[in-house]
Amino acid sequence: MIVTSRQALGVDGEQLLVVPPLPAPGPRLPPDGSKAPVTRNDALRLFTDRAVSVLGAFDPSPAEARAAAEICHRLEGVPLAIELAAARLRVLACDQILDRLDDSFGLLTGGSRSAPPRLRTLRAAVDRSYDLCGEQERRLWARASVFATGFDLAAVEAVCTDESLPRSAVLDVVAGPVDKSVLVREEQEHQVFYRMPGIVRQYGQLRLPEHGGQRDVVRRHRDHYHALVRRAEAERFTAKQPAWLARLRREQPNIRDALRSCPDEPGEARRGTEIITSVRSHGVGIGDLEEDRGWLAQLLALDTEPGQGEGPLDGRLAGALHRRCGRRRGPGRRVRRAGPGHGRPRHHRRGGPAGRARRAVPGRPGAGRRAPGGRARPLRGPR
Repeated sequence: MIVTSRQALGVDGEQLLVVPPLPAPGPRLPPDGSKAPVTRNDALRLFTDRAVSVLGAFDPSPAEARAAAEICHRLEGVPLAIELAAARLRVLACDQILDRLDDSFGLLTGGSRSAPPRLRTLRAAVDRSYDLCGEQERRLWARASVFATGFDLAAVEAVCTDESLPRSAVLDVVAGPVDKSVLVREEQEHQVFYRMPGIVRQYGQLRLPEHGGQRDVVRRHRDHYHALVRRAEAERFTAKQPAWLARLRREQPNIRDALRSCPDEPGEARRGTEIITSVRSHGVGIGDLEEDRGWLAQLLALDTEPGQGEGPLDGRLAGALHRRCGRRRGPGRRVRRAGPGHGRPRHHRRGGPAGRARRAVPGRPGAGRRAPGGRARPLRGPR
């Protein structure tokens, strides 16, 4: 007996065959104008077939083919979403559809009148999945939408739990959305992570205010990733450093979202600077140097906590501004001057004790012995 269902039936002898979305192309086709991927990719072929049925003919230019590829990529190969996007070609070009995908539920509404009501709009289809969830599963769905990328069970326990969803119930509650494909299970380095597809996440964000405590969820998300990057910095020079480096790269979108909430919350600017400098200590960063420099400038201007020039953050932040975020003129120069001490703290300067100690450590590149007159003499090995 073959049965199709939105979730596992949970009966003896059941063998699951998960039907994945259509394989979606990369975000863009090659810029040489090649349209070969249109015929090879299932998601793009579906978009093209539906476009022909809407327009009578559809022979996209290279630019239109690239836009169509990015539409299918953004919709993650979901057939209903691709069909509804192609239906919008009656009134919009591919680029215009792409520009409006941030509001997928407002855009993808033009389904066939002969289709069941739940398949005429993307919102109706996802509403149906939401209605089939229990109350705790709906609450978890909404709260887990704050994660920008994959997350593990510890993150769910730290961010999504409170009196209405206790930590002791999380393991059983998570199983429901996984069975219903609301959460996609992925395994990396012998650890299980969960990922929420983009359409499902966008729906969860729309539902989050209904469950209350939205501000608390955002705060717990920020605190969790602040603690994670500080732990990574504390274990930087240990055997765990390679694993932390891979983890920080994987968590970069979540860390960026945690940082975004710092300027909006009074008194959290210091926490934001700690997030940036901790991540930068691994050479990862929140984004490129310009983005990190802009974050530091904004957060330093907001950091009015007393004792700014005396705490342990002083040396780390000044060092980060001086070494990790570049030394270019312009905005970067203003950022460095905004930091405590206008640069490196005194004990980190070239002539200070820490500087002398660093040059005198054997085994470091450029390490040497102190020569008469205060100059460092390189250590030479046997010839």
